[in-house]
Amino acid sequence: MSLFVVSRRKIVYDQQALGGSVVVFVPGADQVQIMKDGAGTIAPVTGPKGGVGANNRGPQLLRVQKGQRTIYGHLPPELRERRERLKVWLAEDLAPAEAEAFFYIFSPSVVVHGVRERTDEGKLAWRTAQLLIPPEADFQELLRTALADYTLANAGQYVCLAAANDFKLFKTIQQIGAANGMTAVPFSTLKPAPELTPLYSHLNFTWAYMLVMLLGALGVAGMAALFMLKQIETRRVETQIKDTDAQIAAVQINPRTGHIRQPAAVLAELGSGLKAPPSALLAQAGAVGKNFGNVRVVRLTERDQAGSPETGMMGGEGLHILQVEVQEPRDLLLVDQAARATEMVAEQPWVRQLLRTGATGTQMTLMVVLQASNTGIITPQAQPVVAVSESIAP
Repeated sequence: MSLFVVSRRKIVYDQQALGGSVVVFVPGADQVQIMKDGAGTIAPVTGPKGGVGANNRGPQLLRVQKGQRTIYGHLPPELRERRERLKVWLAEDLAPAEAEAFFYIFSPSVVVHGVRERTDEGKLAWRTAQLLIPPEADFQELLRTALADYTLANAGQYVCLAAANDFKLFKTIQQIGAANGMTAVPFSTLKPAPELTPLYSHLNFTWAYMLVMLLGALGVAGMAALFMLKQIETRRVETQIKDTDAQIAAVQINPRTGHIRQPAAVLAELGSGLKAPPSALLAQAGAVGKNFGNVRVVRLTERDQAGSPETGMMGGEGLHILQVEVQEPRDLLLVDQAARATEMVAEQPWVRQLLRTGATGTQMTLMVVLQASNTGIITPQAQPVVAVSESIAP
């Protein structure tokens, strides 16, 4: 634990250590202000002017007892900026209850002396001061003389003799005290009375600072992660924009192809022509539809090697798809229609597939998939197409 001695508004002794800090405050007579509660107000009675509200100089060191507020001064800036736990006590706060005087020896140049005396109001109070010892003086001889004079003038009184946590200094003070009938004790063993409160105290701010730094670091990390995600999203959108621009450019180069994965193959297929005469295809599709009812219209819809995605039909080389509209179907049951279609596909090898795409009232639509022969011509059946109510449209 660190130990500081403050006298006359400055730090006169500094012993740094780990842990919290204890400050022994020795105010001057001109620093002390006493405020009493009279007629419901608190007004300064003694002390320098303007000492009541001078908080701009740092925290006030004060204590309130029995309606009286005593201001002893202000905490030095070097101490109020410390992050560790800190408590400020008066020198007399650490004196034992039975002591009438004390000598605190912190170093050969810093000695605090206090005497308990009775004030003009008949109250017991402490009068403390820092003894000024010149550097060239013999410290041991001066201390021996001071102790001898006090014990001679105040025989029978208990005097607290304490030395700082310096082994060499403590042994010297112990020898001087023994010569005057006193027992020296380490200063670290002195504790204030339980009913006393420190003039000023603050907790350890280290954890609070570390928490603030951790939250700040997490905030910075979060912002960095958010920035990276934004950059990744921006690059993805830019890539999509470039791909879209490339597709638009490809369509603009050849508007006839549009958005087709293999436009060259499609154009080549469109320009290759049919492998069988359209009239033969229409006649064969009409012959197939005649078996289901009266054929009304036959249309050449498409010829696609990849098949028809709308109807789900299988495609292949040389396949031709035609649409046949039939009125007054012979079979009204779907089971009978399916049996008739299966029989026709089995008997006629050039009929690859028959699908019914819809039926409204007495009208039914068939999709007929025809397979061309090796010679490229579908051989029509001998029977002509009958019951065609409209002209055959390619």
